[in-house]
Amino acid sequence: MRHVLLVDDDEFVLEVIRDMLEMAGYRVTALHDSTEALKLIKKESFDLVLTDLRMPGANGLVIAKATSERQPHIPVILFSGWAADHDGKDLAGKGVDLLLAKPIAMDALLKSIESLLVDRI
Repeated sequence: MRHVLLVDDDEFVLEVIRDMLEMAGYRVTALHDSTEALKLIKKESFDLVLTDLRMPGANGLVIAKATSERQPHIPVILFSGWAADHDGKDLAGKGVDLLLAKPIAMDALLKSIESLLVDRI
């Protein structure tokens, strides 16, 4: 079972995405505190990191960088209501594999996750 780290400071969004990922068969560690997520990234391994961009404490780019430094092969999906602000910018160089706009369509999210994980079995 693939293990996903999910980080979002909005607890409602966190619960909805966590529930959908679990129903799709993923094991999910869901955190609303980005600072706690950074600590966990240093201790645990994940198959994928899914994080909001704008959060108090460490933002999604900090989480992506920490993930790529610790485990460069782990894909990171960044999602944001402000995705248009980053369209076309070099996020890959910041450890981000994919940027999705909120609200997230669950079918698109699941397809994105599968496409990122298919080569990382």
